[in-house]
Amino acid sequence: MPKKPPRVGEKSARELLSRIGRQFALLFIVIVLFDHLIEWLVEGFHLILELLHLLIEVMEHLAEELLEHLLHTSHHQSETIIFNTVMLLAVFGIFHLFQRWPELSLSWRTRAQTGWQNYKMQKVGAWQRLPRRHKLIVTGAYATGVILILFLLTL
Repeated sequence: MPKKPPRVGEKSARELLSRIGRQFALLFIVIVLFDHLIEWLVEGFHLILELLHLLIEVMEHLAEELLEHLLHTSHHQSETIIFNTVMLLAVFGIFHLFQRWPELSLSWRTRAQTGWQNYKMQKVGAWQRLPRRHKLIVTGAYATGVILILFLLTL
């Protein structure tokens, strides 16, 4: 379904200005709270790793109990079997990853370049469809926003 052309008039100019204003307000909040955002990101990543570690511990304990009951092994023997199995799986996984790495890398690079080209084409098309008056409004709004951000950060 084709995209609708942008509406022209005072309402669409206000919409453009409010959208640009929201973008600069968000940018200012991100700049001011950057250290807190990074801290929250690190804490969230740490929480995910802790939950993953807990899951691995539970799976290891279940496998250990299963081995002790099925094969009548001691605790040390069960841990040795589990460790050797995990190491064998890791070596096979790394080996297959290195074998497929060139094609994976090429695929990711191609996908990223295609996405970037589509994004640029979409933005250029949107800019070209804007009337001259709106282009001036958008340019002025971005210039004003950059100046205000720089002014507020240098206070």
